[in-house]
Amino acid sequence: MKKGKIDFHCQSIYQVDPLFFKELRIKYLVVDLDNTLSVPHLKVPSLDSVNLKNTLEKMGITLIVLSNNFPYRVRPYCQNLGVTYLSFSLKFFAFRIRGFLKKKQIKIEECLFAGDQLITDMNYANKLKGRFLLTEPLVEKDNFFAALTRKKDAKRRRLMKESNQLGLECPTIKRGA
Repeated sequence: MKKGKIDFHCQSIYQVDPLFFKELRIKYLVVDLDNTLSVPHLKVPSLDSVNLKNTLEKMGITLIVLSNNFPYRVRPYCQNLGVTYLSFSLKFFAFRIRGFLKKKQIKIEECLFAGDQLITDMNYANKLKGRFLLTEPLVEKDNFFAALTRKKDAKRRRLMKESNQLGLECPTIKRGA
């Protein structure tokens, strides 16, 4: 099994207590689109996405979307949400992401990278030497390319869990408190 570092894990980005992001002193939450921020193929942001973006903004944290998916998928969603994004990001190599962050004058140490896949999301975050938050996929349905790696990802995730390598569990929002 290839090594990889996960700093934090959670069921869903929407269950993380927003104060946790503030405590990390991040300025940017850089999130994968499909199966982390949104169910695949949805072009209009969910109320959860809008609420997350607005909550983060109030805390001085900017939400950014990174996706391996094509612009025709990513652009409408992110424009409707009003966030900066990078589509067709070639996460496996990380060079496009590094260039994107540099162009936007964003320091890697000011970011928390979040995604639902080890093979793409964890790998690019590790290559950038950034902090990584692993989520569970929002739904079982995947786009074509993600579906190709999902079985391998599930096995690797299981092995990492068994060897206590999933990082710290994020504090969750206290409902009804």
